[in-house]
Amino acid sequence: LVLSSGNRESGSYGPGEDVCATRVTPAGDVVDPYPNIQLGLSAHWQHRPAASFDGERWLAVWVEQMALRENDIRGVVLDAQGVPVAPSFTICGAADYQSLPAVCAGDSGWLVAWQDYRTGGQLDKLYAARVTRSGEVLDPDGLPVATSSNVNRYPAIAFDGTNWLVVFWTWVYPNYHINGARVTPSGSVLDPNGFDIVQAAYGTGWNNHVSLGLAFDGMNYLMVWPDYRNGHWDIYGARVTPSGSVLDSNGFTVCRAGGDQDFARLAFGSGRYLAAWHDTRGGDNVYATLVDPGGESSDTLGIRINPAAEDVDILPIVAVSRDRFVGGACESNGVAPREGEYADLLVIQRLSVHVHRKREPQLQSPRGDHECEHLRSISSRRVYP
Repeated sequence: LVLSSGNRESGSYGPGEDVCATRVTPAGDVVDPYPNIQLGLSAHWQHRPAASFDGERWLAVWVEQMALRENDIRGVVLDAQGVPVAPSFTICGAADYQSLPAVCAGDSGWLVAWQDYRTGGQLDKLYAARVTRSGEVLDPDGLPVATSSNVNRYPAIAFDGTNWLVVFWTWVYPNYHINGARVTPSGSVLDPNGFDIVQAAYGTGWNNHVSLGLAFDGMNYLMVWPDYRNGHWDIYGARVTPSGSVLDSNGFTVCRAGGDQDFARLAFGSGRYLAAWHDTRGGDNVYATLVDPGGESSDTLGIRINPAAEDVDILPIVAVSRDRFVGGACESNGVAPREGEYADLLVIQRLSVHVHRKREPQLQSPRGDHECEHLRSISSRRVYP
C-alpha cells in the first residue's frame, strides 16, 4: 500500500490536499491507478501520510490542518483491499500542532508516534498512542515518550515481538544525539526521554538532510541515519538489542561516497537489510545497499537503483514483499523538493537479493543484471513518502 497526499481537484470542499492510497501487487502491478483511493476527504489540508500492515489490516495516519497552527494526527483502518473498515478518526487532537507521524504494527494493534508542540515554543516533544485493530485510540492524550527541554524530532518505530522501539533525534547541548525509547503493548514507556544510541554529527542545512530508518531482524534492531562526521553527509548504522543495549556506539559505515547521502530508509527481508537513500552523485538519485545483521554493509558505495536515464528527486521509500524488496522515489521533473515539500510522481522498482558463490550479497533486478527494473509510475499526485 502506497500513500500520497495530493491536490484536491474538484468537489464541494474547495482547494486543499487529501490523502490517497494505491495498492501495488508483489509483481509490481498498480491496482488503483490515479486518482487512487480517497482515504480522508475533508475540508482540511492533509499531508505527511504513513501506514503499517499487521498481516490483515492497515493503519494509515496523516497530519490534518484543522486551523492555523492547529494540526492533528488522524487515521483510518483499512482492510487488505484498501477499503476503510470504519470512518477516519482523530489519534491526537491536542493543542497547537502535531506533525511527522510514524506508525508500526504490533501483535494486537499499532503504535503511532509524532512530534508535538502542545506546550508552545520551538521545543518539540515526542508523544505516542496505541490504536487497536478496530480503530480505538487507547491513549487519546498521548503517551509522553520524550518531553524533556530538548528538541525531539523525526521518530521512527519498529516492533520486536514484545515491545516497540521508538528512535528519534534529540538536541543535547552542544550536539544532536539519536535516542531510543521502548514502549510496551500495555502503554508503558520503559525509557522516558530515551536512552542514548549515538552522538550524530550534523552540519549546515541539518533539517534538509536528517531522517531515520529502523527495522528489526528477529534478533536486533538496525537504525540508519545521515551523518556529517566526514564533512559531508554519509549514511551510518547502529544495532540495538531488544533490551536497549547499543552494539555499535559510534556507528558503522553503510555508505560513504562523494556528494551527499541523506534521507535514509530501511527494510528487512530474506535475511538481509536493504538501506536506501537520496544521493547527489551525478544529480539527484536513489542508491541502496544490503546490510548484514552482523552490522556490515555489502557495498559502502552503494548501487544506483533508479534508471540511469533519469534523475529522481529525494525522499526514497523501501519495503519488503515476499522474496523481493520494493524501492520507490519521488520525481518532480525539476527542482528537488526538500523535507516537508512535495514531488509530482512516485515510481517504484523491484529488487531481488542474489548471493554469489563468494557469499557476497548483491542487488539485482528480476532480469538478473545490476540495474534494477523500473516498473511503474504509481501516482501523479504530490507524494509524501
